[in-house]
Amino acid sequence: MMTSFFKQAILFLGNTERKQTISKDILEQLQTLFHEEGFSTRVDTPFAGGNIIATFGKHPSIEAVQIEVPYSLYLEGHSLHTERSTTLQKQLQRIFQKVRMYHFFDTYQKNDTSSFFTKKTP
Repeated sequence: MMTSFFKQAILFLGNTERKQTISKDILEQLQTLFHEEGFSTRVDTPFAGGNIIATFGKHPSIEAVQIEVPYSLYLEGHSLHTERSTTLQKQLQRIFQKVRMYHFFDTYQKNDTSSFFTKKTP
């Protein structure tokens, strides 16, 4: 597990509460990726996702989640905190690279045992 610059960083993942826009399995995998980077997560509390994921999450082949990042993770008052924002950017890049790898392997029906996200084949 990687240590985070933000010891108590909480990211809020919105799933539109009553209209699930992401499967439980994918949401849990996404939470694990954030946890590996040192973030805590909360789902649908206090934010439950907005119109964007409610709209795009309607399609059955699209998994949608809204990620709320608190200002304190990249701002100092009203100004960008260079060290915090750079660290946050690197952490998010690592997470999204793993998500991208999953999408690539999912699209081409391959298994990637080195990636957290592994397409389950029947």
